[in-house]
Amino acid sequence: MSGTLPQFADPAQLAAAFERLAPGASLVWATGPSSLGTARNATRALVDTWIAEKRATCAHGREPGQSDRWLFRVYRTEPGPFRRNGISATGKAGRDKREDQNRVLGLLADCARRGTECPTNEAIAEALDLPTPWRARYLVQRLEAEGEIRLIEPARFGPRVIEIASSGLRTASVETAR
Repeated sequence: MSGTLPQFADPAQLAAAFERLAPGASLVWATGPSSLGTARNATRALVDTWIAEKRATCAHGREPGQSDRWLFRVYRTEPGPFRRNGISATGKAGRDKREDQNRVLGLLADCARRGTECPTNEAIAEALDLPTPWRARYLVQRLEAEGEIRLIEPARFGPRVIEIASSGLRTASVETAR
């Protein structure tokens, strides 16, 4: 492992950006080696607070083109102030997160049954009349976190491939859909 030291976002700037973040969207809060170890600072404490309050989750992955450098992301899990056409990111009145998750799961299960590609977040939002593609992304991430679906192949150079946990069926990859 190289001697790469972690770098952390400025806590005040991170907090301001997080407050404007839509549900399911993410920010990079640190970069560095695959493990930040026991490094403690104001930025990490802020992210840990959001996680403890169930306002956020974290994930990390390799920085594109870098074998020894990782990006540490914080994902907003609770509704933010983002609005489009007067509709809050929490969805239309009378519809809750679970209902929206079930609708997304039904759409993904239908795609898997038909052997078609997994729809993009934009297509999910449009098909289900969700307020934003970020809302669709958030709901897909919640389904994955709750074990309802499993991400087989992320959407790096084509459509993502997901597996429906209850049936074992998968959406098509680029090769199988053609």
